[in-house]
Amino acid sequence: MLRDPRLDGRLYCDEMFYYVMWCKTIDNDDYESLVENILGLRRMNPVDKLEMFKRTLPEEDTLANALHEAVYAFGQLAGGGIVTHYDVKRKNYIGPLHHGGFGRGMLPDYISEEELASKKRSTRNYRLNYIELRPEIEEFADKMLAAYSYDEKPHDLYKLLGTSDYIMHLYNFYPEELREELDPKQKALVSYIMQLTDKIKQYSRNQEKGDSHRFEQVLSDAFNEFIDVEAEWIAKSGTTDVECIYLTNNEKFDLEAKSTETKLQNVVTPRLQRHRELIGSSYTIVVTPYFVKGALEDIKGTRNLLLTANSLSNFLYQSVIHCGTNISYEPIYNIVKGSMGQDISRSLNEWVEMNYGIGRVAGARGQKP
Repeated sequence: MLRDPRLDGRLYCDEMFYYVMWCKTIDNDDYESLVENILGLRRMNPVDKLEMFKRTLPEEDTLANALHEAVYAFGQLAGGGIVTHYDVKRKNYIGPLHHGGFGRGMLPDYISEEELASKKRSTRNYRLNYIELRPEIEEFADKMLAAYSYDEKPHDLYKLLGTSDYIMHLYNFYPEELREELDPKQKALVSYIMQLTDKIKQYSRNQEKGDSHRFEQVLSDAFNEFIDVEAEWIAKSGTTDVECIYLTNNEKFDLEAKSTETKLQNVVTPRLQRHRELIGSSYTIVVTPYFVKGALEDIKGTRNLLLTANSLSNFLYQSVIHCGTNISYEPIYNIVKGSMGQDISRSLNEWVEMNYGIGRVAGARGQKP
């Protein structure tokens, strides 16, 4: 919509909370109708629009909440460096939309008008703020529009993937059009790490003969990407799969690669303990695609930890995107220290979101998220 010349390259907040946010599906006819509705809204006087918003729904706070979410969305897009958010608070202020408590048309029979007046209600300030696409990414936006139609349904994969896999899929979307914008050195690095993380996910599923050994080897390659870890694939029975040393404190740990077509059923903790004793390892990280609750019960109270292949891949991928080759094992180590005998996948995912999410990136640019 920000590249549609009929809309002058901008989208106002009221158009967002009154029309755009209520679209559940979109096709060409829906889009044309949406544009016509927006153009009609633009021809109205702002004060008249406010009155219309107040009488459109019995629950005024429904639109007030939508207004709040639209402002938040504008801030997120601006914080990510995608748009410029024009918001002159005093000049653009039109009036309030009430939120919370009892609103117009919501008065229960047992509440009197006097009691209603005593109920405190918050307000959302309706202003004529708007966003425009940043000029330096307009050409890139046109490339993305040419490659990915607005009516494409990206959520179809949700029917095929589990929730965790679907979220990781969204996190790891890094289209070729975007990679072409990188300098050659960074492009090569991103391509390499994408191949590596794809192999971690592929071999962890154990779908072909030899995948279990390939999974061990690719985990060794992955952990050698850390600037502070030395990893070695052992490749023989009776000992650990991958032996690692965290160079920062010269502490040894090991990786147990559990590739499986289905969920990991159990963890034989006595055997892993023998492996640790054999090489002097402090703890074992069991890497697997999925696991049942019983596997988590097996490792309670032990020096073992569970980590899904998707979570590890996502951490490596996002770290390379944001830090280049300067990837440290320290974030994982800090989680490990306080999570012995547990699954650390969710904690690692949360660390990635907190450190590489839009708000964090915006803060690094000195912008408000």
